[in-house]
Amino acid sequence: MGKIFILLFLSLIFLSACDIINPTEDIPSFIHIDKFSLITTSEQGTNSHKITDAWVYIDGNFNGVYELPVTFPLLNEGKHEIKLYPGIKIFGIASSREIYPFYKNFVAQKDLKPDNIDTISPTVYYLDELNFSELWMEDFEDEGIKLDTIFGSNVKLEQIFDTILNSKIGFINLTENNNIFDCKSEGLDLPKYSKRVYLEINYKCDHDFAIGLWANLNSSTLRQAIIQLSPHPDSWNKIYIDLTQTATANPNAIDFYLFINAILNDGSTLGNIYIDNLKIIHF
Repeated sequence: MGKIFILLFLSLIFLSACDIINPTEDIPSFIHIDKFSLITTSEQGTNSHKITDAWVYIDGNFNGVYELPVTFPLLNEGKHEIKLYPGIKIFGIASSREIYPFYKNFVAQKDLKPDNIDTISPTVYYLDELNFSELWMEDFEDEGIKLDTIFGSNVKLEQIFDTILNSKIGFINLTENNNIFDCKSEGLDLPKYSKRVYLEINYKCDHDFAIGLWANLNSSTLRQAIIQLSPHPDSWNKIYIDLTQTATANPNAIDFYLFINAILNDGSTLGNIYIDNLKIIHF
């Protein structure tokens, strides 16, 4: 009897130890997000976007940043508020991700169940406080173009019709004889003192080109390139360019000019650059 008791006692200890080493795991629920959709009014221009990430909050608590599309687990059950903030890559750089400050967030109420996948299809809008009637935009649909070539440029910005997009776009054609393109916008009243300013632009190109700001000071001008865009020839790309630092660095500027510049590379005989849907966004 004593030996049997000892064996039973050791068996209980062994089973208890197994429970400690391999405790029962909670079964997670899952959320799937394929992509965001952006809805715009006619005043706000195109609904094209490049929202790459979802910044996720559960009941007001930060859960994580997920590159889309994604399916991620949650150790939550029952009814919960899931808030999604649309995220972008600043300058298209993977290491520079942030919540885009000019889009609204999306809120969903979900009844989460273990081992179940809930799909969320978030739709977002521009913030209501943005006054698009006062913001600078160029979609090349009007007769005139809001970008003028400047002295030294021997290439014009052309307005052409893209049959695939079924809309007008801007076209820059660099050749050996006409190899310098330089243009600027009208004067822009941009906020300073660290208030957020972004340029949204769609582009396709087989040649690099630069985008920057020209600060118009009392007795001089200061021209600063902000980004050099590399060739992206096979499809249209959208990029969000942060102008905040350049605007803030020139608090005494009367106004600013957006500029686009391209010079045919040595050894090249041709360069094609297509641009569309330019928006300078700020509060």
